[in-house]
Amino acid sequence: MAKTAYPSVDAYLAVQPEPARAALALVRQAIRRAIPSAEECISYQIPAYKINGRAVLYFAGWKKHFSRNWLAGFKGAVGVQDPKDSEET
Repeated sequence: MAKTAYPSVDAYLAVQPEPARAALALVRQAIRRAIPSAEECISYQIPAYKINGRAVLYFAGWKKHFSRNWLAGFKGAVGVQDPKDSEET
């Protein structure tokens, strides 16, 4: 099966089905607000964000869910915290 090569995050989002596209646009907006200095790119055919040339965050969408993944050693380094990590248990 051939892979689709997305030239940009805009191109990736454009082919996502609704309502996933809207949800992913909100995720993108939150990431850009939280780490405005990060370089936005496509890596492994999904949106990624780089700081100092190193990918630190990825996100991807499917029909009924999305995922976002921090790379080890970065999470919280610029004041970004996963909301579930701040919940009281």
